[in-house]
Formats: sequence, structure tokens, C-alpha cells
Amino acid sequence: MLVSLVSSTYFFWISSKVPRAGKSRTKKDDLMGLRPPNEPPQPKSPTEILKWYELNMIIVGGDLIMVIMDRDLEILKLVYRFKFCLGRHIKDLVNFTGARACDRRLKLLVEGGYLAREKYLYGVPYLYTVTHKGRILIGSNKRENKIRLEQIKHDATVLDVLIYFKERYGFSLEKVESERELHIKDGFGNRKHHPDFVFRFEGKIYAVEIELTLKAKINLEKNIRDNYLNYDKQIWVTDNNKIRELLINFSNEYPNIEIISLGEVVICRD
Repeated sequence: MLVSLVSSTYFFWISSKVPRAGKSRTKKDDLMGLRPPNEPPQPKSPTEILKWYELNMIIVGGDLIMVIMDRDLEILKLVYRFKFCLGRHIKDLVNFTGARACDRRLKLLVEGGYLAREKYLYGVPYLYTVTHKGRILIGSNKRENKIRLEQIKHDATVLDVLIYFKERYGFSLEKVESERELHIKDGFGNRKHHPDFVFRFEGKIYAVEIELTLKAKINLEKNIRDNYLNYDKQIWVTDNNKIRELLINFSNEYPNIEIISLGEVVICRD
């Protein structure tokens, strides 16, 4: 049975099901996930090819359920970079044609063992996280970050704000670094402050901070000073009037501060 998976007949069947490179993606392709897959390695041995198919394809009862596509890798990398995502974040940031196409693809990734889908808080939609199998696929050997319940609202808002700025400035996700990625670059044991995410646009680097709860004034100023020294512009998003007042006062000394109401982001998202 295992040997038959790498037989010439099987390769012919796979090639007949997957559109050729260069063919434009249609709405049907979005639903079915049919796009040219990552190329398997040159068949040095049946075992090597079988391992590739075990990781890149889901086969049940001899039927091909899904092939891992470039967009699937985008999804896994996005979720990994920000610890978790809601379905709406993935739909907008990975540019699905609609919620139905996105939900169907996420369902396949969950069934294939690449994503986990769990309910953490009442009133908050399911959270998607990357499994061990998913992390292997995207080449990450970092251990899984545990979800902190008290951070879920903040971290979900970070992704809402990312969508807002992506639409406002028109940058790609390649121009974005998450707080997690910035900490990884620092190395083990060097836990200094970083913004929630940064993005590059027209030769400048923007730091984005989502501030939902009031910090001690001295800590807030320290973060503002760090951003002032390291980034061309720092954008603070908040719905707290006290935080807004403090930021306005600090902007006299740190003129690269921009303040945006969280309500503006929410209205645009709706």
C-alpha cells in the first residue's frame, strides 16, 4: 500500500488533479484548494518521496483530500507569527475571496493536523493555532507559545489593527514584523520592550502599539522613548481617555507620536 503511493500511476493521478503552474486561481480553486503544490524532492528513494507526501498531502481511504498550497503556508506562517488568529484575520490578511472559502480551507488544515481550533473565552470566536506538524512544515523548531487568557482580547485587537494599516498603507505582510519575531531576533534571555508590530513603508519604519489598559506613567514613557529612538514613527491605538491624555502630553517631547482611536479601527473593520 505504501509503495503504491509513490508509483508512477499515483504520480499521474496527482498531476491530473492539480492545475498547472501559471493557471490563474478561480473561486472554485479557493474552495477546493487546487493550486500547484510545492515541488516534491527528486525521487532518490520511495521513503523520501513518501515522507514528502505525508507532510504535504492528506490522503484518506486512497483519496486525495487536500494538497498543501502556497496559501496554506501563508496561513501557517501568519498564525505562527502572531501566536493565534481568528478566522476573520486569516480571511483578510491572506486575501481569501470570502468567508466560506476561508472557513473550508481552515477546516481542512485542522483535519490534516496542521492547525488547532479551540474555544478559549465565551464571546470570542474560535482561535486557530499552529500544531507541531504545522511548525515542522514551515520550518520552525520553536516550541509552541501558550495562549494567555488575559491577553486574548489585546492580541486579537493587534490583528484587527494590522488589517486596518495594511489597507490604509497597502503594504504586504513581508513588510511586517510581529512582536514575537522581534523578540526572537533578540535571542534567548534578552527580554526588552518591543511594539506589538512594526511595518516598513516608503523607506520608513513604523512602530504600532495597541494600548487597552493604563500602565504606570514611568513604564509608558520608557516604551515611548524606546520607540522614539528606534523607529521613524510610533502609532498608538487606544480607546482609553487617560492614556490618550498622557500620549498627547508626551508628544511634546517625542514628536513622532501619532494617536488613533480604537473606534476608528473598529468602524473601518466593520
